[in-house]
Amino acid sequence: MNLSLLFNICLLLYLGSVALWDYKRLIIPNQLLILGSIVGLILLLLNKNHSLVNAIIASCIMGGLAFGVSRMTRGGLGMGDVKLLSSLGLYMGVWSLLNMTFIATALSGIVGLVLLVSGKANKKTLLPFAPFLFISAMLMFVRGSL
Repeated sequence: MNLSLLFNICLLLYLGSVALWDYKRLIIPNQLLILGSIVGLILLLLNKNHSLVNAIIASCIMGGLAFGVSRMTRGGLGMGDVKLLSSLGLYMGVWSLLNMTFIATALSGIVGLVLLVSGKANKKTLLPFAPFLFISAMLMFVRGSL
């Protein structure tokens, strides 16, 4: 098994476990985020195809953007999601992470709209974001762009 495939499998396992937790409890525990970040950092240091500097830049950019969105939406994007997006920078580059976040945002918007129109949700209904990140990562993995 090559290191890139191991990298992607670890990313999907990490995102899948976070998504399941977020879906069931609407919260992402810091312990899970720390563990995923440590594994990502170890894999990053072992993989010569990924740059530590680029990973740190991706983490800072996504963490900063997500924090800004969280502040602008008054917590509409939770701090667990902010920390998750920042930690995902260790696994992916900036452009892949932005692409994945865009897909996840579009998917969550579509689901939210369907729930609103069908009367199964209102403006105050909380949707966990991590499952949409996981789905978008799976789509990108299948497409070969993860």
